[in-house]
Amino acid sequence: MHVRKSILKILLAVVLIAAAAVTTLAAAYPKYTVTVWADGRDHTVTTHSRDAASVVAQAGVKVGKDDYIDQSHFRAGREKEDGNALRVLRAFPVKVHVDGGTKTGMIAHGTIADAVEKAGVVLGKDDLVSPSKKAAVKPGTDVDVTRIRYENRVEEKAIPYRTVKMDTAALKPGQQQLAQKGRNGKRAITFQEKYVDGVLTDTQKISDEVLAKPIFEVIAIGRQFIQNLTIHSAPGMAQAVITGKATAYTAKPGALTASGLPAGVGRVAVDPKQIPYGTEMFVVAQDGEVYGFAIAADTGGFVGTTDVTMDLYMNTEEECRQWGKKDVNIYILKWGTGHIG
Repeated sequence: MHVRKSILKILLAVVLIAAAAVTTLAAAYPKYTVTVWADGRDHTVTTHSRDAASVVAQAGVKVGKDDYIDQSHFRAGREKEDGNALRVLRAFPVKVHVDGGTKTGMIAHGTIADAVEKAGVVLGKDDLVSPSKKAAVKPGTDVDVTRIRYENRVEEKAIPYRTVKMDTAALKPGQQQLAQKGRNGKRAITFQEKYVDGVLTDTQKISDEVLAKPIFEVIAIGRQFIQNLTIHSAPGMAQAVITGKATAYTAKPGALTASGLPAGVGRVAVDPKQIPYGTEMFVVAQDGEVYGFAIAADTGGFVGTTDVTMDLYMNTEEECRQWGKKDVNIYILKWGTGHIG
């Protein structure tokens, strides 16, 4: 019994404190007059409250969950002559036509985007909405949502290899031999497909990437004049002579030149604008060292940056170091067309 009396005393104290707080609040906030517009009627309220919803409730106006209290002319604590007013906007239905059906959302104020959300429709980032999502919603407005979806599709296609014939001094004149088996390359083509309401309406190619370059099939053919070329005979057979500087490089087994031929001795790097791919040459250093027969098959990294004219392929890094950088005479035996094969 004693405990129950104590609890009652505590509750009474809390009520008294709350009442005192209300009295203090009323004293702190003097009364003012607000006009509440709702359902075609004006309701005048004299109140201490600064909360719009409380003022509307004091006016006896019920507000539904989708209704909206317009506070654009509400100034808490200011008199009616200052234009102090609240307006209750009633929710109305908005039909949203989407995905072959119709959904309805109740809304009183906002944009078309708000109405679509009220109808429970989730928009994709590329969907089209009419009227515009930013337009103000009005009674009687119907909304059309067109689903737009983009998907990427990748097609892999083979890049056919080509067969080229290369002269060699290792075979008898006219004799042929398969020096390298050809292998198709591979490319990946990416298409962007556009779907409108689930129907494919447009396809655009957006990228074309080479995944693996094709490898030439190389047929070696014996050729007599290569065997007879020497430092003495080459000048007389030359169509032109180019003097310049030559460096040396090597590569890992299986490496390809810019023209597509496998890297190897005799397949040298040039500036293709000066010496087109396929050009046959005989290269001799001015100190007397002979590199020998060569064909322009690669693009040199020196192009546009140094005074080098040619980069000679060597089998090892040691051979490259021994060669260094030399002044050379390049005897053009046959100009290339810019293509191999």
